[in-house]
Amino acid sequence: MTISTDRFKQAITAFDAYNSNDPNHEEFAGKSLPKEILYAQRMTEWLLKFAPPASEPVQLAARCQHIGRWEIPRNSYPIDKKGYLQWRSEEKIHHAKIAEIILKNCGYESDVIEKVKFLVLKKELRINADTQLLEDVVCLVFIEFYLEEFAAKHDGEKVIDIIRKTIKKMSTAAIDAVGGIPLSAKTQSLLQQAVSPSQLFKFEEDFMKGSIRCIPMIVRFKLDNSGIKLKLEEWNKFTVAERTTLTTVPSKTEAEILAYRKHVQQLVRTHTGEEATDLIVEKNPAWTILTEPPSSLIEKAKEFNWTISVMQWHSLSDLQRFVLLKLSRPSHENKNFPKAMKEFGLS
Repeated sequence: MTISTDRFKQAITAFDAYNSNDPNHEEFAGKSLPKEILYAQRMTEWLLKFAPPASEPVQLAARCQHIGRWEIPRNSYPIDKKGYLQWRSEEKIHHAKIAEIILKNCGYESDVIEKVKFLVLKKELRINADTQLLEDVVCLVFIEFYLEEFAAKHDGEKVIDIIRKTIKKMSTAAIDAVGGIPLSAKTQSLLQQAVSPSQLFKFEEDFMKGSIRCIPMIVRFKLDNSGIKLKLEEWNKFTVAERTTLTTVPSKTEAEILAYRKHVQQLVRTHTGEEATDLIVEKNPAWTILTEPPSSLIEKAKEFNWTISVMQWHSLSDLQRFVLLKLSRPSHENKNFPKAMKEFGLS
C-alpha cells in the first residue's frame, strides 16, 4: 500500500536528500549511487513486497532506517563485540534524531514521530508486530543484497554463524520468503547449513523428543494439503526415521504434494495393510485468507485478553496461521494455544 499524502512524499524526498550526502558509493545497474540511498530504496521495495499493508510509520521507518549512517564511522569505536554494540546503539539514536527533525519539518504529529523513532530504535523486538516487521525487512535486504559480499570476505563458519544470528531475528514468514531470493550455489549451501531442516515448534518439544510420538503440526499441515487424514495409531506404527522424514521433506509444489501423498499412502499400507483415509482439500482454507483473522481465532484470543490485528495475521507464515486455527478449534485440546501465541510473538 503506497502512501500518497503530500507530507509522506515530502518526508521520503527529504530522507533521500539527506542520504544523498553519503560519500560512500555502490555500483548498481550501471550507476554509482550513494550507499544509503540504495539501501533505503531496497528497504522500501522489500517492505511493500513482503507486507503491502504496512502502516505509514513503518514505511517511514524503513526509508530512514540507516539515515546518516556514515556520520558515525565504525572505526570510531573499538573493533570488538562490545565496541560494535556501542556503535550500533549510537547509530540507532542518531538515525532517530535525524528522522525526528525531518518529520517535524514535514508537518507530522508527535505521535507519528514517536512511533517512527520507536521503530528505528528497534524497541520491543519480537513483541511489537511493527518492530518485528521492520527487522524482517532489514534481514531480507541483507540476505538478498549484502550476504554474497559478506560471504566472499569471510570463511564458511563465520558466514554460517552470521546467517544463524540473522535467522533468529526473523519471523517464520520472513524465513519462508528467503526461499524466493536468488543466491549463488555457494551462499545457498551455507544458508542450508545454517537453517535447521526441522520445522517443529517449541510448544511441541515435550512430545517430540526422541520418538516424535504425536503428529507434529508441520505434518498435519502437509497432510491437509495432500488430502490425507492420518490417525495417531497409524502414525505410531511408523518408524522414528519415517516420522522424521515426514517432518522435513518438501511439500509445496503440486508435484511435491502428490509425492508426499503417495509416500504417506504407502507407509499406511505397509504398516497397517489398510488404505489411508482421504480428506477433502479445501480450495480456500481459512489460514490462506489474509483480509482479517477468522472470527473463531479472535474469540479464542479473547479468552486470554489478547487481540490479533490484521497486520499480525498477515505477518504470520501459512504454517503459523494453520497452527493457530487448529489450536483454537473447540474440539481440539488447546492447552498449547497460549504457548503458540507467545512463540509467534502475538501475546
